[in-house]
This record gives sequence, C-alpha cells and structure tokens, in this order.
Amino acid sequence: MKNLTVKKVALGLFLAGYAASSAFALDARTSAAISGNAPLLKAVANDAKDHTLTVRVSTDANGDTLIGNRAAKVGDYIVIKFNVEDKDGDLDTGKIKDTLKVFTKKNASDSWTDIGTLTDLVATNDGEKGQISFKIDSQFSGAKFIGFRLLERTDFGLPYTGKWLQVNDIWARNEGPNVVNPSNPDDPTNSGPADPGAADPSTDPHGPGDTHADNGHGPIVTGLEAVGIFKVDTNGVIDKSVNYATNGAPAPLYGEKFAAVAWEDADSNGLIDNDETEITTNYSFVWHLAGAYEGVEADGAELTAGVESGEATNSLITLGSADGSVKHNSLYAEAYKAGAQGYSLKVETN
Repeated sequence: MKNLTVKKVALGLFLAGYAASSAFALDARTSAAISGNAPLLKAVANDAKDHTLTVRVSTDANGDTLIGNRAAKVGDYIVIKFNVEDKDGDLDTGKIKDTLKVFTKKNASDSWTDIGTLTDLVATNDGEKGQISFKIDSQFSGAKFIGFRLLERTDFGLPYTGKWLQVNDIWARNEGPNVVNPSNPDDPTNSGPADPGAADPSTDPHGPGDTHADNGHGPIVTGLEAVGIFKVDTNGVIDKSVNYATNGAPAPLYGEKFAAVAWEDADSNGLIDNDETEITTNYSFVWHLAGAYEGVEADGAELTAGVESGEATNSLITLGSADGSVKHNSLYAEAYKAGAQGYSLKVETN
C-alpha cells in the first residue's frame, strides 16, 4: 500500500512537470522584423517643409560669411545644412555625405556634367543637425547651374532611408527639391537618380527649399576676370580678335562703335580664347574718358552719348555722332579742347 502511494505521488509529479514544461516550450515570432519610420530631411528654417534643405554660398566652410550679390567664384564654399527628422530617434553620423553627387551646367540646354571628387568635402553632425560643405574648385568654372542629389538616410533603422532629393539649381528661390523613391529598395543608397533631373533648370527650377539673397549667382568665375573693348562692325558683329585695351591696338576713331566684353582670361593674354568663358552677363558697364589732353584732365563723368545695350547685354558706345547730325566734339565736355580727341576710352564694371 505504501508502495502504491509513493508511485501515485511520483506519477503526479511527473505529469505536473510535463504539463509545465509543455506550456513554456510554446513560442511564436513575427515573420518580419520590427519596422520603424523612414527618416526625412528638413531645411533649418523655422517654417521648413518636409524634404527640403538649406544651401548657403560662403567664403568659409561653415556658411557664416555669404558672398553677397557677386558671382560665385573658385575658392568659395557651398554649404548644405539640414535637420534629420526621424520619429524613432535614428541619426546620421556622416553617411548622408556619401550619397551626395554634384553636377553642373554651363547652359540650361546642356547635359549635366558630373563633378567627380569634391574638394574639401566635410560633414559635421550634432544630434539631429547635419551639415555638408565643399569648396568650389576649377571643375565648376563657367557653370551657370549647380545641382546635386542627396539621399535622406540614417546610419541604422528599418527603413534607414527615405527619399532622394534632386536640386537642379542651388540659386532657385522658393522652390523645393524634386523628391523620388530609390529605384531599388534592396540597394537604396546606390540606386539613386542619374542626375539632378532632366528638366531645364531655367524653366523648371528645383532649388533646395531654403536659399538666401546673398548666395550670389552663377556662372562660376575663376578670379581671373577681365574686361576688354572690342570694335563692332557695320553688321553689328563684335570683332573679338583685337582688344583695344591692350598695348599696340589701333586708335579708336570718331564714328566707330565699341563693345565692352567680360570674360575669364585664364592665360592673361587680353584676348578671348576658344576655351575661355565669357561672363559679360555678370556685369553692367560704365564708360568714361581717361587721361589728359592739352593740359586738361578727363573729368571722370559717365559717358551717355552714343551708349546703348547689345543683344547679349554688352554695353555699346559709338564715339562722336553716329549719324553725323552734329559735330563730334560737341558731344563732350566744353572744357575739353577737342572733344574726346586726345583721351583714352575707358570702361568699368559694376
């Protein structure tokens, strides 16, 4: 009897243990991993919209000293600033920089030129705040349009990427980037758009969403800008083979028309070579007489007689009377002994 009792107790313990172990051996797991929220970028402006960026063109890599209303030049910096908005708290520590590709166009109708290695490319991060800067080098020379593509992403997370942002004109005001999905969700960082967009940036601009009036403008100049004085023939064509502002040039004559032309004189030879970029549209011009004749100094006043604008915004001037209706000398200051004769013709940019 005692033996039977012991066996019953043992059997009870066994069954209890079996039941308990069977209960804890059951489990289940989701077939897919836990997902969060896709990151997005916003410009640093207070009223910034989703999928926007802040761009500044500055003389320093931090974007503190904007270039004003001049043309951007080689040696300036382009600074891209943004806030990383991620509901899960995922952050970027520099991987967004690796998705940046920059492109240029000299004319709106040109194909995009891929800028390869960027000079002084630097990314800084402070929590949700990010910044990428790079120097404008000689690869940008002559570019009227600068564009880029950039991927919204974080270091980790599921998903860790958002949208590709396409900017086809960094100077476009009040326009946001074109927003596109990665073409390959399995390889989002390497499946971006081929360029900033095929649309003509002059008619369909996509800016970063936050620019500044003091970001300057294109085309990019080298710092070797020059202005010259070139004769206009009877058909209105500018003869660029002779710069009347260089030594040995012919004397300008009453009745002749001249044009002011600005360009990047890379070899400093005073002539517009085939591989050099004209930048006349960057400037306006003022004509003067300069020097002295018969003891009378030129008064420095702006010349207005005979001045007109050309089709390409060249400033044109005809010396003396264009139609012979008046005596040539009478168009200039009465203090001059023989009108403009004996003085040099001078043009200045502003």
